[in-house]
Amino acid sequence: SRPQGRAWAWLHKVRSLEEKPETEVSTKTARPKIGYFESFELLRKSRHLLFLAGIVLADIMVTTLVDFQFNSQIATTFRGDLNLKNEKTAFLASFFTLLLILSYFLHVLATNRILRNFGIRVALMITPLFLLIGSLSIFLVPFYFLIYWAVSIKGADISLTHSLSQSVRELLYIPISPEVKYKAKVFIDMFVNKLAKGLAAVLILLFFTLLHFSLKEMSLVVIVFIFLWIALNQQITKEYVNIVKRSLRIRWPDADKLVSEKIDVDMTKLVFDTLQSKKRSSVLYAMNLFDLFKRERLSPEL
Repeated sequence: SRPQGRAWAWLHKVRSLEEKPETEVSTKTARPKIGYFESFELLRKSRHLLFLAGIVLADIMVTTLVDFQFNSQIATTFRGDLNLKNEKTAFLASFFTLLLILSYFLHVLATNRILRNFGIRVALMITPLFLLIGSLSIFLVPFYFLIYWAVSIKGADISLTHSLSQSVRELLYIPISPEVKYKAKVFIDMFVNKLAKGLAAVLILLFFTLLHFSLKEMSLVVIVFIFLWIALNQQITKEYVNIVKRSLRIRWPDADKLVSEKIDVDMTKLVFDTLQSKKRSSVLYAMNLFDLFKRERLSPEL
C-alpha cells in the first residue's frame, strides 16, 4: 500500500505541474473581445484597410462564383446512374488530393521567389490575371471540353489563393500597427468573408436561377469582379508605399538636428582620434587614453 500511495502522490504532483503552465498560458494569451462596430470604425478611417477589405471581398466572390461553375460542370458531366456517381466521388478525391500537393509545392518553391524578384505589386496581380484569362477562355472552349476548363480554373484558383495570394495579403498588414491589425482582421476575416459569400450567392440566385444564365454567361459576372479586384490591387500598392513613406518620415528625424541635440561633438571627435591613433602607434594610443583619464572623460562605456 505504501508504494501505491507514493505512486498516487507522484502522479498527482506531475498532473498539477502539467496543468499549471496551461492555465498560465491561457491567461496570458487571452485577448479582449472586439466588436464588429469598433472594427468597422477602424476600417472607415484607413484607406489602406478599406482597399484591403475590398480585395478580400472581390477575391472571395470570384472564388465562390468559380466554385459554383466547377460544381455545376461536375454535376453535368457525372450525371446518371450509381456508377457515374462513384466515378464522381473518386474523381473529386483525386482532384483535391493533387491540388493539395500542388498548392504546397507552389507555396514552398514559388511564393518566396516571386516576392523577392518581382515585389508585392506583381505578386498581387498574378492570381486575378490567371483567373481573368481562364474566365475569358471559356468562350473558346467547346461544350464537351468544359470539364477540362472547369478543372483548370478551379485548380488555378485554389492553388494560387492558398499559396501566393494568402502570403501577399498578410504582407499588406505590415504597415499597420499590431493593435489595429488585430481589430481589423476580426472584421475582414469574419464579416467581410461571410458578406462576400452571401453576395455571391445572391448573384447566383439572380443570374443563374432567375435570369437563366449559362455557365459561359456566368463568366461575365466573374470577369466584372476580377476587374474590380485588379483595380483595388493597384490602389492598395500606392497606399502601401504612402504609408511606408509616412512611417519613415516619423521615425527618422533630421540627422544634423539629432546630433547637435544629443551628442557632444568635441568629445566624440576625441574618442575617434584616440581609436585611430591605436593603428598608428601604441605609444600615442596610450598617451591619448591617459589624456582622457586625466580629464575625467574616460567613462565606463569608453
